[in-house]
Amino acid sequence: MIDKFALTGLPLGFSGGQQGAKHIIELKELPTAMLCNDDLTAIGAIYEFARNGIYVPEDISIVSYDNTTMVSEMSPALCSIDNKERESVNVALNMLEERIAGLKEQSRQVTLDSSLIWRESVKKL
Repeated sequence: MIDKFALTGLPLGFSGGQQGAKHIIELKELPTAMLCNDDLTAIGAIYEFARNGIYVPEDISIVSYDNTTMVSEMSPALCSIDNKERESVNVALNMLEERIAGLKEQSRQVTLDSSLIWRESVKKL
């Protein structure tokens, strides 16, 4: 499904980013920014935009989610939300060990902070 503000039903990853960028290009009027659900999707979008003469961040800003190691090395470096994956895995493993050892009977919810890592893929105003 496509509407002016949201793209849904696209595949994940590089090809999903390409397809999303193609849909946006078809709008004839670019939004100021695109938020992608993961870094590889954002990379696919950046690639497709560049193939069509649309450049990040000059023409459209892109923000992603995951903050994988590769995104700081690209050009432009990708602005990405760091979800603290390693910390999340460690907390989950500790909770599992507690449950197996019988130390914790009740389930609980743990909230970990995430942070936006500002990089070159967002246009400065």
